Amino acid sequence: MFNAEFENGAVGSISVSRVAFGDPNALMFDVMGTKAKASFDLARGGEILLNDETAEPGMRGPRQILTGQNFPYFKGGSSMDFAGVGTTQIDQFNFQARAFLGQVAGIDEGLPPVPSFAHGYRAIRIQNAVAESAANNGAAVEIN
Repeated sequence: MFNAEFENGAVGSISVSRVAFGDPNALMFDVMGTKAKASFDLARGGEILLNDETAEPGMRGPRQILTGQNFPYFKGGSSMDFAGVGTTQIDQFNFQARAFLGQVAGIDEGLPPVPSFAHGYRAIRIQNAVAESAANNGAAVEIN
């Protein structure tokens, strides 16, 4: 577990466990702000839960957004690309491979760009900073 402060002043808490009871091979995350929260759980890869201020007071709560054929990051990625066909953990790999191959081939279909070597290098620098902080009793480590 570690805390991070971002350039814009936002603060994040990251918790990772490969041995947490009851969540085998789980990948879940929540993104929380002052006006909204989005949640994703790979075990339910065909949906995102969104809770924001747009609902009337007293009617707020998480609402399910299904990742069907019109979901922007998956559009055109399924062999059965029509309403009612959800996505599974295996489908996620297909969409990832499709996005990667499309980027390599120079095909821009509005999908988010595949992370670059620079993204991977930055991820390693973040991991090293977390290890350095832990080795120094939680001292802050700045990453430029």
